Amino acid sequence: MVYTFRQYWFDFGPGRSIIKTTFINFSMCCSHYGDGGGKPVPISVVVAVHSKMGGEVYRHALESRSREITVLACAQTAEELVKKVAEHRPDVTVISSHLRGDAEGGLKALRELHASGMTTCPIMLVDCSSPKLVTDAFSAGAKGIVCKDEPLNVLRKCIQRVHAGQIWATRSLSEIDLAACRINNLATCLCL
Repeated sequence: MVYTFRQYWFDFGPGRSIIKTTFINFSMCCSHYGDGGGKPVPISVVVAVHSKMGGEVYRHALESRSREITVLACAQTAEELVKKVAEHRPDVTVISSHLRGDAEGGLKALRELHASGMTTCPIMLVDCSSPKLVTDAFSAGAKGIVCKDEPLNVLRKCIQRVHAGQIWATRSLSEIDLAACRINNLATCLCL
């Protein structure tokens, strides 16, 4: 078991940042150190969005810019997501809050993954106009939250940081009560 010090950063606007160093268990998420040959192993990802086309768009966008991320599978429903995560054992799972036929399918899938004890690090894609959805996602076990309005490189950065054991919330969420992030022993949130 590997332990490390980790810094978390709250950004509440100009001149109002707080840095907190916390001693955490780094094994809270999977981490690849390569095959011993010095080559880094790509972060494996399963994506769950409401359509097949949306999944393929995410796959292409995440894999095209770098070789650091590999999308193993795409799902459209909560049931399909849980099955694909059990089959592929990805490092990170990116889950849209809205899945096919269910406006809260993403939250249901997140709860199922958390209850099953799977070691994947879930990231929730949310509509930032819904603060309740953000707090619900963290309480359901999300390690990262990204607004659907953000550019794709923010999602890439979130995947990398969550894979490294950090908790992530984009800057646009800073106006939401971040105290809600303390649910499920989350010490703090990392804001972009």
